[in-house]
Amino acid sequence: MDHFTRSGLTFDVIDSGPVDGTPVVLLHGFPQDAHAYDEVRPLLNDRGLRTLAPHQRGYSRGARPDDPAAYVMRELVADVLAMLDQAGLEQAHLVGHDWGAAVAWAVAIRHPGRVASLTALSVPHPDAMGWALRHSTQGLKSWYMLAVQVPRLPEQLVLGPLGGGFEQGLTRLGVPAEPARHYAARFRRPEDLRGPLNWYRALRHQTSRSTAKTGASASPGTKTERGTSVTVPTTFVWGNQDAYLGRAGAERTGEHVSADYRFVEVDATHWLPETHPDLVAAEIAARVLGEAAPPEPLTLTERLGHQPFLSVTTFRRSGEPVSTPMWVVQDGDHLAFTTPLGVGKLKRLKHTQRVEVTPCDRRGRVADGAERVPGTAVVSTDSRELARVERLLEQKYRFEYHIMKVVERVASRGERDRAVLRVDVDRP
Repeated sequence: MDHFTRSGLTFDVIDSGPVDGTPVVLLHGFPQDAHAYDEVRPLLNDRGLRTLAPHQRGYSRGARPDDPAAYVMRELVADVLAMLDQAGLEQAHLVGHDWGAAVAWAVAIRHPGRVASLTALSVPHPDAMGWALRHSTQGLKSWYMLAVQVPRLPEQLVLGPLGGGFEQGLTRLGVPAEPARHYAARFRRPEDLRGPLNWYRALRHQTSRSTAKTGASASPGTKTERGTSVTVPTTFVWGNQDAYLGRAGAERTGEHVSADYRFVEVDATHWLPETHPDLVAAEIAARVLGEAAPPEPLTLTERLGHQPFLSVTTFRRSGEPVSTPMWVVQDGDHLAFTTPLGVGKLKRLKHTQRVEVTPCDRRGRVADGAERVPGTAVVSTDSRELARVERLLEQKYRFEYHIMKVVERVASRGERDRAVLRVDVDRP
């Protein structure tokens, strides 16, 4: 199918993969469109899955009502059901990102018989989101939901000089260059953006029985019935660098799913379909096909802690960098190193705790294009912490670490007191 209709509106659909394949519906968010899944769809189609990705209400050229009341959740859910009906599908696997995830949660809550499984990206269950808005910093992250309630002016500001250029604004928010160009081309005029922004403006038109708000990025806000548990198998993928959706709602989502549930925390920002298509496709396939779930992605600290050596760069007062290859382990949320007391790097850390860590070889040689990660270093001489880190280093490097200490002892003509260098890396 390339389109479906409902109540005089025509919705465009990207339908790909085998016609008789297991159907997977892909719902996009703001300010995207169905092309948000361009890198995900082929990976699913190659697994024999049929994907239907609609340009949702306000995005399809033939489905742009002017009235914000036309964008209440009831209408958005009915659009998805209409597409299933006209595709001849009694049931489908549902995937949603951002506002699309808000719609997917609502469909699964209100019409579980039409949903074989749910994979939600970025946006938590609406009740978990409602709790986060009341008990965490989520309200601050969702401030823009109020800002766009003013009619017409936000469209002018976003696309006008104060918006700094829509494409450039999207790239600054973390959208990759090619999708950002496409989205900017789709929303050239203020009236092109009115429908998408009406999703937010519809919040004030929700019915009185709807009380739990969901917000996201470029954040979806929706309301749904309180106390409703999702009863279909569910996977929730959340990027821990998401500027719009915090940890509080993400970690409480599992409390509102009574079926099989998988929570995947990714070291990523908000735009998961565009920035992590392989991971998104793998999680969908694991949920839909029962494939072995992919391993949990490593955090930045875990990834660096697995390196054989890291070059630790400290800085002189002049700003001149000085780099040293060091043995490294992960110790909780930190990278940990040990170093003799009195060495130059510890003296340099007295005037600035700023450091940079980079994977290197034993001799400190850094490969072209190697990841250079800024961080903050703290020195500890606590004997218990030193003993713990020494044990971790011995477990990782085994006899090599003992040899290093023997060589150091010979070179120094005796045992030298050591300290722990603990580094917290800056998240991108």
